[in-house]
Amino acid sequence: MTSSTYLALLFGIYILAVSISMIANQKRLVGVMEGFVESAPLIFLTGILALLGGVSIICFHNIWTADWRLLITLFGWIAAIEGILLITIPEPLIRFAKSILRKPTLMSALGFAYLALGAFFISRAAF
Repeated sequence: MTSSTYLALLFGIYILAVSISMIANQKRLVGVMEGFVESAPLIFLTGILALLGGVSIICFHNIWTADWRLLITLFGWIAAIEGILLITIPEPLIRFAKSILRKPTLMSALGFAYLALGAFFISRAAF
C-alpha cells in the first residue's frame, strides 16, 4: 500500500464518519461544536494536533501532481495553516464555525458533500 493509498483510506474513513454524524446527528454535533468553540484549551490543543498532522502529511506526502493525490497534499497544507491559526489567532476561525453552526441547511449540505468526498477517497484506496 502506497502512502497515497493509505492516506486516502484514512481520510476517507474519517470523513465518512464525520459526514454521517453531520447528517444523522446534526443537533448533537451542533451542541458538541458549540461547546468546543467556547473552550480555549480545546481550541489550542486542536491547533497543535492539526499543525502536527498537517506537517506530517507535508513531510511524507508532498506530491504535486494533477490527480487525486494532490488533494491529500492540500489537506496537509490546509491542516498546517489551520493549526497555526488556531494556535495564534483563533478568533476568525471561531466566528466562521459559529456562522456555519447557525445554518442547519448548510450543515446538511456540507454533510452530503463530505460524504461524497469520503467515498471518493475510499474509492481511490480500493481501486
